[in-house]
Amino acid sequence: MQCSKGQSIASQRERLTFLRAQGTRCTLLIDPEAQTVEVHDGERTARASGDNEVRLEAPAGFSFGVPELWA
Repeated sequence: MQCSKGQSIASQRERLTFLRAQGTRCTLLIDPEAQTVEVHDGERTARASGDNEVRLEAPAGFSFGVPELWA
């Protein structure tokens, strides 16, 4: 995965873990190179790719198809 200069995928995951510890209910790590989405939503952790649809608990009812990100 390509990140901004000086930012590894591990540092991005650490940042998102920090945000969740501070009360952020949902984080997404989007990898345009691999066309995947890592979802951390409440107690749920998932990885979506291909034709998967991502449905989030917070905000309630929000969803999108992974292919829509690269349409």
